[in-house]
Amino acid sequence: YVIDEMIAPVMFDIGERWASGTMSPVQEHVASNAIIETIARVRPLVERSTRSDLGLALCSCLGSEQHDIGARVAALVLASEGFRTTMLGANVPAADLALMIADQRPTIVAVSASANANSERLLEDLNQIARAATTAGNIRILAGGAGFRKLDHVPNVVTRFEKLQEFWQLLQSASQGPAETHD
Repeated sequence: YVIDEMIAPVMFDIGERWASGTMSPVQEHVASNAIIETIARVRPLVERSTRSDLGLALCSCLGSEQHDIGARVAALVLASEGFRTTMLGANVPAADLALMIADQRPTIVAVSASANANSERLLEDLNQIARAATTAGNIRILAGGAGFRKLDHVPNVVTRFEKLQEFWQLLQSASQGPAETHD
């Protein structure tokens, strides 16, 4: 709730102000880094000290995506729910993520893309990691961010979400069996 109702609107405002030129790149970096530092400070507070291990979750931004706050927030939520998380960060080539999926066989792959993502390239990258997830087994791909909303369709193993409340609900169902896609 706090992230959807408080942090997400601030992040949206920062992006809009940067895009319109009313916020300089330096101001955007300061604001973004303040959010990243806050996420890092909150994480130890939300991780469950006694929790079941729900498996590994990889959190990433595909291709040339430089904005990784969404993936960081996803990692925070995943950790709070009992997943072991590996934060891969921004600018992760799809081929490298596909190799990591094949090698690590995570339970979940959470990917984030901002509104300025190239839709064609994003879909190509998403198809590549979806093939790796399908080959590796029952691996869910959860995709959040405005970049994924621009896509007309996504591979069957990918579930898109808009708000973190939806993401959290998808995680609840992850421990209850195979994924249903929600497009």
